[in-house]
Amino acid sequence: MASVLSADQEASLPLVTHRIARPHPVTGRKALYAVNGTSFGIVGMPDDEARDLLDELAANATQPRYQLSYRYGVGDVVIWDNASLLHSATLVDPALPRTLWRITVTEPLLAGAPVLARSFSGAM
Repeated sequence: MASVLSADQEASLPLVTHRIARPHPVTGRKALYAVNGTSFGIVGMPDDEARDLLDELAANATQPRYQLSYRYGVGDVVIWDNASLLHSATLVDPALPRTLWRITVTEPLLAGAPVLARSFSGAM
């Protein structure tokens, strides 16, 4: 779980927008993006309707039939494509150390207007 922000910290965050569904930068296949609990509205849609739609999309995308759980072992290497899936770390016992190396391959910016918003409390 992410750290809870104070009101001052939250107010200092910039408005960030993303597409709801975006094409994969290599394959072009569309996938849901940013519907996993970090999106709080949809530009041009009333807040309550936007939240309901985001909740419905997240519930659909996180069904057990679409999930993979993996138990890491010594020497394992796991690779996933952030452009085509949602991922979530499972909290583990802090007494069981692990080493994690992350390598991120950047992708080109996608053309078009973003449609997801962190908050509608300020001017866009």
